[in-house]
Amino acid sequence: MSQPGSTHDAQKPVIQQQKVIIPNNHGEKLVGLLHETGSEEIVILCHGFRSSKETNIIVNLAIALENEGISAFRFDFAGNGESEGSFQYGGYWREADDLHAVIQHFHGEKLVIHAILGHSKGRRCGAVVCFQVS
Repeated sequence: MSQPGSTHDAQKPVIQQQKVIIPNNHGEKLVGLLHETGSEEIVILCHGFRSSKETNIIVNLAIALENEGISAFRFDFAGNGESEGSFQYGGYWREADDLHAVIQHFHGEKLVIHAILGHSKGRRCGAVVCFQVS
């Protein structure tokens, strides 16, 4: 264990968690949590089917990224968790629109999106967005 004031303590990123609300193209508010480390890069985390940003795997990924000094953003797709809207079974295109709104928000904040990681259905949604962009 390092002593207070050692160089190891100085290298630890300062982490702030901030609730962020991003409007989607359907007028609904998407609610997310930004794990801000001061990095210019960010990783967007997408939850799986009938889940939320609070699922263990998404929270653990955000913490692991924090520990590496990389900012992360985990959010609820519309109709899930804290976000507005109605849950839709198999709504990949609509969730892709939500993810696109999140991407646009962070581009506007001048952050570099280093990666989009998703669990289960969240992984498929990320792939749909990548296909739309290419």
